[in-house]
Amino acid sequence: MTNMVNRRNYKLNSAIVLRDVYRLLSVVQADEPLVMATRSDIDEFAMLRDWFAEDELVHLLIGTAVANRAQDDYMKSFRNDENELSFQTITAQCGTLIRNYTDKNSPTEELSFREACNKIIHAEKIMPELQQVKGAYTPFLSPKVALYGEQNGREWKAVLDIHSYCRSSYINFQ
Repeated sequence: MTNMVNRRNYKLNSAIVLRDVYRLLSVVQADEPLVMATRSDIDEFAMLRDWFAEDELVHLLIGTAVANRAQDDYMKSFRNDENELSFQTITAQCGTLIRNYTDKNSPTEELSFREACNKIIHAEKIMPELQQVKGAYTPFLSPKVALYGEQNGREWKAVLDIHSYCRSSYINFQ
């Protein structure tokens, strides 16, 4: 039997993951025009949007975060190899994090890509931030999502920037 210690025997299909990253970006980017194209809250477009927009956003976030973490783990040995310069560590920031949200003095820090994936995966509450436009029947999705959870007895809050997250996801699978 071959020794499989510290050896991964799989590679994720990047085309499938990147398609979901594209869908995530599309859900956010298309929401304002969709809201503006509706005539009322009983319009067919409005009903479709109300049924699916936030649910689709949440499912795509969770699915891409799991794939991103697995890919980041898979690529770690390549990215840490001094002789392999083509695979660089992802250093982009994807939002902000407050590690102890109930403490008003808790500092806000930058949210790394890997930590963004962790927070998405472990969030107990995912709340898209909304923007209101005059003349729209309802607010539309902004490119920010608030994530809430608990770690080591402390409540945390992260604000994820969808654009940065999608850019980093693309880089992660290149």
